[in-house]
Amino acid sequence: MASSISTVGINSDFPIAGTNNSSQGFRDNFAAIKIALESAKAEITELSDITKLAVLTKPVETQGNYFNNDLEYNLIIRPQFRGAADLYSENYIVGGTVIIDFFRGGIQKIFLSSNCRLSFENFPRGSKSGSVRLLIEVTSPGLIITFMDSLVHSQHTGLVVNNAVTFANATHYLLDIISVSFGDRYFISAASGF
Repeated sequence: MASSISTVGINSDFPIAGTNNSSQGFRDNFAAIKIALESAKAEITELSDITKLAVLTKPVETQGNYFNNDLEYNLIIRPQFRGAADLYSENYIVGGTVIIDFFRGGIQKIFLSSNCRLSFENFPRGSKSGSVRLLIEVTSPGLIITFMDSLVHSQHTGLVVNNAVTFANATHYLLDIISVSFGDRYFISAASGF
């Protein structure tokens, strides 16, 4: 947007040092400055209102505060996306406790080399759902993932037994993890052998 702030009418050569200056010159300069400040105020207010709704492409720092494009689960109604991508992240060869953090992306991969415990973090709370597609490369048959979150339900009979999944083969598995019910319940579906 083009700025409407103008310095036209402000006499930068007034007052003149060493002379008796007319008070009208002061009044003219103050009037022009007032008009420019009112224009600046209107533009700053408009920009402030617009940036509250803007999606920023990178974090912005203002007076030591960082602003980013986290919309904090606000609704975006009827958008059209072309070529949208989901964030992908990998955990390298793992065992022990593995945290599936919703903020790391919608597609995550783990290389399972020993039994591990799986925990979920930052899935949406409230009346929202969130999902992560978990790619698992199992290096040895019989490895087990135990879910640390207590309310895990399987969409496949026998997949989750005693809150754990046993991988029968050394192959690739795909787990779709969907969080519902205020983030307190997780549903899991699986595919294998690809």
